[in-house]
Formats: sequence, C-alpha cells, structure tokens
Amino acid sequence: MNLRMRQYICNSILKITKALSFLIFVALSIAAMGQTDTTKKSNKRVRPLFISVQNFESLKQSIQPFDSSLNGFHQLNPYRKQNQGYQDLGLIGTPSQPLSLATTKTAGFDLGFNRMNSWLYNHTGSDERIIIAPTPYTKLHYSQGEKELIFMELLHTQNINTRWNVGIDYRRLKTNNYLFFNLDGEAYNKVRLPNIYNLKLFSSYRSKSDKYYLLGAITYNKTTIRETGGLSAPLSFDTTSGKLRVFENPLANASNIINQPALVLKNYYRFGKTSLITQKRDSNLIDTLGLDFAPKGYFYHTFHASRSMFRYKDPSADTPYYKPHFSSGINDSILMKEVTNAAGIVIKTSYKQFSNLIKAGAEYSNYGVFNNFTGQQAFYNLSLNGMLVAALTSKFGEIELNGNGQIFIAGYNSKDYLLQTGAKLLIKDKFKLNAQFSNQRHVADYFQTLGFTAPIKWNQTLKPTYRNGLDASIEWLPWQLKVGFTASNFQNYNIYFFDSAPKGIDFNYLNLFVSNNLKFGKLNWHNRLSYQEISATFHLPKLSLSGGVFFENRFFKKNMLARIGVDYYWFSSYYADAYNPYMRQFVWQNTTKIGNYPYVDFYMSAQVQTMNLFIRFEHINMGISGKRYYSTPLYPNPPRFFRFGVNWRLFN
Repeated sequence: MNLRMRQYICNSILKITKALSFLIFVALSIAAMGQTDTTKKSNKRVRPLFISVQNFESLKQSIQPFDSSLNGFHQLNPYRKQNQGYQDLGLIGTPSQPLSLATTKTAGFDLGFNRMNSWLYNHTGSDERIIIAPTPYTKLHYSQGEKELIFMELLHTQNINTRWNVGIDYRRLKTNNYLFFNLDGEAYNKVRLPNIYNLKLFSSYRSKSDKYYLLGAITYNKTTIRETGGLSAPLSFDTTSGKLRVFENPLANASNIINQPALVLKNYYRFGKTSLITQKRDSNLIDTLGLDFAPKGYFYHTFHASRSMFRYKDPSADTPYYKPHFSSGINDSILMKEVTNAAGIVIKTSYKQFSNLIKAGAEYSNYGVFNNFTGQQAFYNLSLNGMLVAALTSKFGEIELNGNGQIFIAGYNSKDYLLQTGAKLLIKDKFKLNAQFSNQRHVADYFQTLGFTAPIKWNQTLKPTYRNGLDASIEWLPWQLKVGFTASNFQNYNIYFFDSAPKGIDFNYLNLFVSNNLKFGKLNWHNRLSYQEISATFHLPKLSLSGGVFFENRFFKKNMLARIGVDYYWFSSYYADAYNPYMRQFVWQNTTKIGNYPYVDFYMSAQVQTMNLFIRFEHINMGISGKRYYSTPLYPNPPRFFRFGVNWRLFN
C-alpha cells in the first residue's frame, strides 16, 4: 500500500469520525430544543451593552447590544461577511485585498505591509468599546472543517464595579495544507499554512461624576504563514479533476511571520453642567436619585505604542523561484516601533433642533525602522486635525453637513493632507442619502521607497500620490435597497511589479454598485453587485457579485429559530494581481487571467436560546462549473469541503 493510499484511508476515517461526532452533537442539541422550562424560574440574564468609541467621541449616546443574530454567523472571511469581492491565497487567514479601490487611505507613516490587516486585531484604539456588563458575559465561537481547519474566538467581559469594566478577547485560526505536497519539515497533511494568534486585554473606567473616562487595551498579534509559492505546474491543475489531486510547489520550507504587541490608552475629560435628579417624597423630604450630566464637550489625550516585526525565512532558498538564484538561506526581517501622542478638544453646542460639533487637535508620532541592510532609521510626524459637524433635526427627518481634515506640518509626511466634506440626509426613516468628497496627498509607503531584502533591492524617490474622489449613495430603508457610486482620480498611484521597483501610474476609477436585503415572508434575499471601470494599466474585474438566499422559520414550539440557505460569490475574468511571498505584496501581471467561476455554498443554521449552530458545505458546485478555480494566479481555492460551528453566549 503506497503512501498516498494510506493518507487517503486515514483522511477518510478522520472525516467519518468528525461527521459522526457532529451528528451526535446535533442530536443532543435537537433534544435540548424540544425541552421547555416548566418551572418558569431562572436567573435573570442581563445582556451586556456597549458604546463604540466612534459614537462616544461624537457625543452620541448610541448604546448597542452585542450581535446575537444568525446574520453572517457561518462566514469566516471578513470580506464575505460584508458581501465584498476579494482575492487571497485560497485559504482563510492568508494575505488578502479587496477587488475594489478606496478613495482615501489612512493618513500618516505607512510601512507598507497591510495585506494581513483583516486577520489582525486593530491596535490603534479606533474600534474600542465602552462595555456595560452588569453580570459577567462570555461568548465562545468555535468552527471546524476539513484539513484541521479550526477557528476559535473567546470573549469574556465583566464589570468590577458599576464604573469599571475589564475583558479579554482571544482568537485562534489554523488550517493545514490541502493541495501542495512539496513541503519539508513536517508530513504533507500536517503543514499548517496560516497559523494565527490574536489576544486583546481591554478595560474601561469612568468617574463617579461621569466626567472622566479612561479606555485601555493591550493587543498581541502573531501569525505564521507557510509560503508555498503557488503551483509549479498550473497546467496540471487546469487539466485534471478530483478532490484528491495534489501538486508540487516551488517553496518547500519558506514562511512569513508577523509579531505585533501594542498598547493604547485613551483619556477623556468631559465638561458641562451637572444637575441632580430628585424626587419629592412629601413637603419636607426630597430624595436624590442621581446625576443628570449632558456633556458639552471634552478634552482628550491618546497614547499609542506598538512594535511590529515582519520576517521572511527560507532556510533552503535552493529554488529558481528567486531572482537571482540563491544557494544559501534567506532570513529577512524589518522591525518598526511607533509611539504616538494625540491631544485635543471637542465642543458641542445645540439650540432647539440645531446642533454642531467642533473638534481641534494635534498628533505627534515617532517611528524607528530597522533591518539588517539599512540599519536603524528614525522618523517623526507632526500633524494638526479638525472636524466640523452641523445637524438639523425635524419631524421630517435629519440633515447633517460635515467636514474634517488632517494636515502634516512637519516630519516624514510633511505637506501631506487629507480633506473631506460630506452631507447626510434622512427623510422620515424612508430615504437615506450620503455624499462625501475627498482630497488627499500622501507620500509613498516606506517599503515602496526603500526595499532592501535578499532577493530585491531598490532605493528611489517617488512622487506624492494624489487622490480625489466622490462617494455617494441613496438607500430605501424599508427594503434595505441601496444604490451608489465611487468616482475617483489617482495620480502617481504606486503599484508593485514582481521583480522590479514600484512605479506610479495615473488613472480614473468608477465603481457603481447596488445592494439589497429583501424579505418575502420567510424568504430573505441579499446581494451586492458592482460594476467597475478603470483606465490605464490597473487591473480589476468589471463585475463582481456576492450574496445569498435563505428560508427562516421557528420550530419546536418556537424554541428554535432555523435557517436553510445558499450563498454565492462570483467575479468576472481579469488579470488578477499575482502574489510575491518575499515582498509580502500583491504584484501587477498581465499574462494570466482568472475569474468567471461561481462559488456556491449550502448551509443550515439554528438559534436556541443563547446558542447558535451551523453546518456548511462549501464550493458544492466543484466539478460542475469547470476545473479552474483560482483566487490569485497559481493559488487555487479549496475544493468542496464541510464545516460546522457553534456560537455560545453565557451569562453568569
């Protein structure tokens, strides 16, 4: 019996075992579904609430519950959750980029390695929350599939007292190789391609008077991706079929590693009048019920420190994949340390239906960049920022005009700016219109300017990039039907080429889209369809479609909410960017087209009290829609496979 046959038998036994375990799991769950509480006695479950830092900084008292719905619960990829087109390396947890262009980018110093951002915790503090958890709250999300695909997410938060909350957020993602066999170090079916750990410790505190707030978070992101280099012989993949096919790859023992600890602290001191809420008991006694504080603004200070290390290792480096050819190993790394302080003031005024918000602040950042080729380099940035929001509310709706900007007056990004102005209109909770014009200047990413690794070397001066664009949309809220567009002009937009330095190009870009979330009784249908036009040499698919349809109903005496549905995803044929492992970038190419292949997934999900369950069959149309299914040239998407998961919310 040869090695491949033994592997096939072992894998088959493993799949049968997993399937039986899952069936037992479902049977027990269904048994629990049929039970009802006859005593009607249970501890009161107090669901946690939170205020996002964006709403808090806008002085909006918008308190939100944690999402407990079945919406997108069975999806793992962040782009699929948002119905957006994207490309990756065929597996979750691998470098990815959207199949569309943003009018603006984050202002300031950019090292240039951003393709793993969607799989890492944000460490700048922009997505923190002020959580109110009167009773301890825990959420466990576990998903498992073939090739030891495991996704686990654990959130626990609780109030130490009524004004102090603490919590932990942990995420783990791993999966094994499913297609390539020319990999050293471990057996073929034990090579983990993405291996990701994310950890966040967070806390929020407010003073008794509700004037002082402190938010803090410590994050740690660690990823290891076993690089394959893609298919060595793509023609073999294109002309054969069958789920068990495996192919040789050029990189036998290469890996990319990210190690990123960070700390962020946000301080707010709010000002305004505080009045007592009282209640008269009789002619002589008055009880104090609490404080009524409506802040008129606040002072803020933010401290952020991070250390980001990016490392590429290939102990062998004995493949013609590299240019030039190497006989010794490669161990390239680049390290960036950042310390940022930001401070400012926000003032809010209102008169009857009118209100406005004014923000003014400054930000100072220090950066240290080190690698073995250039040594230690130090940079800094000093910028000023401001925002103005004016709103009018009436019985007919609401209109808001806003403007914000950031100007770099000194440092690495000196003379850079980001200016935006926009308008929002809401008409009787029926129509919602949005429009925003943006104008931005930014210098090239650090790695685009100075790239020194073993396989590549460049040191160049690139012209600044200018981005101008208009983003607008109109939405019919009762049907959640939305139509919009993005029209942008890019000057000196820098793109990577496989074995040469990045270059700037000029082009115009247009994206038209329509999205919907329609309900027909118990049937739901959601879609996002986009059409893109782009000039010059930049490549994007003209059409992309993502969506799904599902039937939803309640069963077992209405104790279980269940869905059965189909998801689909498609983009038209185009010259997709290739991927360069030792540059960690998607690079321009014009020799290979991919696309025009639909992906269809079938799933069932259910909700019983505080537990969500799902079972999912992905890429069920394999073998029906053709043999070429790539997400990136040389990187095929997974074949048909099975996955299941659970989301469990616990209240103590």
